[in-house]
Amino acid sequence: MSVPESQRGESKAEFLNSAYDLHVMTIKLCMKMDKRLTLLLKQEICHWAAECHAHAKAANSVFPRNLMDAQKRRDHLTEANCAVQALYSLLDVAKGLNQVTATKVTENELTEWLDLASAEAKLLAAVKENDLKRYKDLPPGPM
Repeated sequence: MSVPESQRGESKAEFLNSAYDLHVMTIKLCMKMDKRLTLLLKQEICHWAAECHAHAKAANSVFPRNLMDAQKRRDHLTEANCAVQALYSLLDVAKGLNQVTATKVTENELTEWLDLASAEAKLLAAVKENDLKRYKDLPPGPM
C-alpha cells in the first residue's frame, strides 16, 4: 500500500537522487552553451557535476559497521560537497562570461540549476549531521 502524497516525507537517500538530477541538468544545459568553451569551461562544469554524483553514490554504498567505515562515508560526502561548491564557482564564471543568459540557457534555467545545486549541498550537510548522531556508538576498528 502506498503512502498518500500529503503524508510523504523526504527520503533519507534524497541526496543521491538530487545528485543525479544535478548531473543530468548540468549535461543538458552545458550542451546549450557556446561550443567554443567546451575545453575551457563546459568540460570542467560537467566534471564537477559528475564528481558530485559519483561521490554521493559511493557514500551511499558504504554501510558503516565501525568508525573507519563511517569516516569513509563521511569523506565521500565531503568530496561530494566540495564538488558542488566548485560547480557553483564555475557557474558564476559562466554567468560572468555571459554564457548563460546570452545563449539558449535562460535565466529561469540558471536559477533552477543553482537551486538544485544549493539543495544538494543542504542535503549532503544534513546527511553528514545525521551520520554523526547515528554512528557515534560504533566500534573503532574493522570487524
